Amino acid sequence: MKGNNLLTTRQTFKQIIDGNMIYVDKTACLANMIERNRKTWFLARPRRFGKSLTVSTLESIFTGQKHLFIDLAIEKKLDLPLFAPRPVIHLDMSSLSTSKGLDDFDKSLRLTTADVAMDHGLELPRDLPASYMFSKLIKGCQQKYDRQVAVLIDEYDTPITDLFDEPVEAEKVRKVLREYYRQLKVCDQYISFVFVTGITKFVQGGLYSAFNNPVDISMDTQYGVLTGFTHKEIKHYFNYQLKEVAKSLKITKTKLLDMMKEYYNGFCFDGKTLVYNPHSILLFFDAKVFANFWFNSGTPDQLISFMRQKHLTVDKFRGLKVLQDRLRNPRQERFQDPAVYLYQLGYLSLKSSPSDDVFILDYPNFEVLQSMSLLLLEDYFNDSNEASEMCFGVKQALSERDPAALVAQFNLLLSKFPYDYHQKKRDEFFYCPPILTLFFAMGLDIRAEQHGNWGRADFVVTYKAQNWIIEVKVSYNDTKDSQLAAGALTQIKEKNYGGGCQNPVLLGIVINDTTRLISTWECQGGLSAKPEVKEEKNDDDDAPKTSGPRSF
Repeated sequence: MKGNNLLTTRQTFKQIIDGNMIYVDKTACLANMIERNRKTWFLARPRRFGKSLTVSTLESIFTGQKHLFIDLAIEKKLDLPLFAPRPVIHLDMSSLSTSKGLDDFDKSLRLTTADVAMDHGLELPRDLPASYMFSKLIKGCQQKYDRQVAVLIDEYDTPITDLFDEPVEAEKVRKVLREYYRQLKVCDQYISFVFVTGITKFVQGGLYSAFNNPVDISMDTQYGVLTGFTHKEIKHYFNYQLKEVAKSLKITKTKLLDMMKEYYNGFCFDGKTLVYNPHSILLFFDAKVFANFWFNSGTPDQLISFMRQKHLTVDKFRGLKVLQDRLRNPRQERFQDPAVYLYQLGYLSLKSSPSDDVFILDYPNFEVLQSMSLLLLEDYFNDSNEASEMCFGVKQALSERDPAALVAQFNLLLSKFPYDYHQKKRDEFFYCPPILTLFFAMGLDIRAEQHGNWGRADFVVTYKAQNWIIEVKVSYNDTKDSQLAAGALTQIKEKNYGGGCQNPVLLGIVINDTTRLISTWECQGGLSAKPEVKEEKNDDDDAPKTSGPRSF
C-alpha cells in the first residue's frame, strides 16, 4: 500500500505516488499482461472505473519510472527485458472536441496528434490528414529512440458516444477514427505494445474492428480485479476511512461494510469477481453519507433518451437472461440491443451464469437501481419537485397505514404514465411497472412477485416497520370492479401472501382499463375511512399529444 492520503477521483499514477496517496495495487495484473508478450490489448469498462489510471500506470512502467513502483507487486520485474523502457504515445480521446461538427473534431484530432509529437521533440505538419499524422508520429518515435513504440489509447470511443443523439454526425466521426486507428495495423512493425480502453465494443462496423487482433480482457477472469475495488481491498487499504465513517454515522465498522456492500458493491465484468466503483467509494469516504455518486456523475439525459426510444421500464432488466456471446462479441449497434448497451454503460451487471452459454443480468446494486428508477419517475412527471412531493406522500401514507392516501398517490402516478406506453393488451403486468419504479426510486424495501406458500403477491412493501401486502387486478368493460377488489383481498388472505409479516396492511386494488386509474380498493388492517376515489379519464390511444401525459 502506497501512502496515507485519500486520493481524488481523477489522478494519474505518478500523482498518486508522488502525493503520498493511497494506491490500490493493480500492478500484478499489468505485469501478467506484459509477460504474456501479446501486442494489442483491449479493455472495456463503464465510465469512472479506473481506465485512465490503468493507462497512466502502464505509461509509468514503459517510461522507466521504477522509483514509483517500490513495494508494489510489479517492482521486481521491471528489470526484465519485456519491461524495458520505450517511447510511449499516450492519446486521451476524451479530450477531443465534437460539439461543432466534423471539421471541429478533425482539427482537434490533428492538434492532439501534433501535441503528442511535440512531447517527443517531433514536429508534424498540421495540415495533413489526422491518420497520416498518426502514422508519421509512430514511425518518427521509433526512429528517434531506435525502439519500438508503446501506444496507449484511452477512451477510444468517446467521440462517438458523445454524439449519441446525432447519428449522422457520429457516422462521419466514426469514419475518421477508423482510418486513424487503422494506422496501428499499417505501422505494426514499429510497435511493441498497444493498450486501448473504452466503454463500448461492437465487433462489426464499429471502431473496435479497426484494431489489429486485440486480446480483449474485458470479461477475462484473470483481469476481473484490474479496475474497481474488491471488498477485500476496501477493508485492507481504507481501514482508517472505514473507522472514521463508522464513527460519523454512529455504527460499527462491520455494519458499515454491510451497508456499503448493498449500496455500492455488485459490479461484475467476468461473471465471478464483484467490485465497487472507485468514484462512488472515494466520494463516500469524503462525504461520509450514502448517496448516488457514480450515477449522478454521468449523462442521464442520454440514458433517458435511450430508454424513451426503446420504451424501457426499470423492471425489464431484473434477472434478464442473455446469451454470453451477445456480451462478449456484440455485433449490433446500441440502438438494436438495449441489454448489451446498458451492460456496457455499467447500468446492468453480470449476476450469475446458470450455464456455459448464458449470463444473468441485473442492476449491480442499490445505488444504480434507485437512480434508474428515480430518473424515470422524474421523467414521467417532467418535474422533479412534483415527483419528490409524491414520494413524500407515499411514505406518509405507508407509515400512517392510510390506504386512501396511498391509492390517491398511485392514481397520480398512473395519470402521468406516458400514454404511448398504453399498448392494446394491458394487464396487471403492464400497470405494475410504474408502481414498482416508484417504490424503487424511494429506496423502499420492496419485493415484487413475492413467493409465498400458495402463490405470489404483487407487492410486499416495508416502511418504518409497517408492512403492506398489495394485490393488483385490472377490470375490463362490464367487469364489476368492487367484486374484483374483494376477490383481491380474499386472495391475499387465503394464499397467505403476508407470510411472516407482522401485523400487515392487506390492500387489494383494481385498475379500470378504461380510465387507467384505480377505480376501487379493499383493505384490511389500515385506516377504515374510505372516501370516494374520483376517476379521471386519460387521453385515448389515438388522442393528440397536445395535452395529458408526456410522450415517452
